[in-house]
Amino acid sequence: MGETIRIEVLEAEYLIRLARPTATTTRLRIQAVFRENRPAGGTWWSSWEVDVAALPGSAEVGRALVAELTHSRASFTAALADARWTEAA
Repeated sequence: MGETIRIEVLEAEYLIRLARPTATTTRLRIQAVFRENRPAGGTWWSSWEVDVAALPGSAEVGRALVAELTHSRASFTAALADARWTEAA
């Protein structure tokens, strides 16, 4: 059993489950729903896992979680910009 974290930001919702696959590792199981903010905008789902060599509640796990969410938000924003550029061409 592990902990669950829910995070909502303007363009996405995250559900993060923390598990302990080993005595010294925390696994972040991340599910994300991204929503395009425009009329008839799309919705995208994604999920991935990250293992952090630290215990839940540690600064290392917190930093890994922030890095993953920051990266996924930037990737989604870039993908939407590319799609809009392609639509306009």
